[in-house]
Amino acid sequence: MPRIDLFASYRALLALLVGIYTLVRLIVFIWESPLFRPQADQGAIVALRYVGVLLLRTRFRRFAFDLAVIAALSFVLGLLVLRHGQ
Repeated sequence: MPRIDLFASYRALLALLVGIYTLVRLIVFIWESPLFRPQADQGAIVALRYVGVLLLRTRFRRFAFDLAVIAALSFVLGLLVLRHGQ
C-alpha cells in the first residue's frame, strides 16, 4: 500500500485553492474596473489610460539591475522550493 504524505497533499491543495481564488479575484477586479462600466467616470478612464501610457514609456534599461536581482532571487526561490520537495 503506497504511503500518502499528508503535508505534500495539503500543500498542493492549498496552492491550487489560493491560485484559483487569486485568479477569480483578479477577474472580478478587472470586470469592475471603470474601463468596463458604461457609466464610468471620464476622469477615472483618463487616469487609467495615462497610467497605461506611462507603463508603456518606461525605459527598462534604467531598471535592468533591479530586474536582474528579481530574476536571480526568483531563481533561487525556485531552487529552494524544488530542493525542499525532495
